[in-house]
Amino acid sequence: MSQSKGLTILSRRLPEKRAFITGAASGLGRALGLELARDAWQLGLLDLSADRLRGAEEDMRTSTAWHGD
Repeated sequence: MSQSKGLTILSRRLPEKRAFITGAASGLGRALGLELARDAWQLGLLDLSADRLRGAEEDMRTSTAWHGD
């Protein structure tokens, strides 16, 4: 399944485009957060490492279509 098709399916199932991601500072959690941020989702992020989470959050904020606070 392509990334855009996967996001289309998620958007249909979650029309408000809100997600809470655990493990958001690295790996799959970070990758998912970046993709959703580019598609203008509102995100709640959680990780055990506050420092790495701040870095991931900054990357998501500076992604091409960030519409967060």
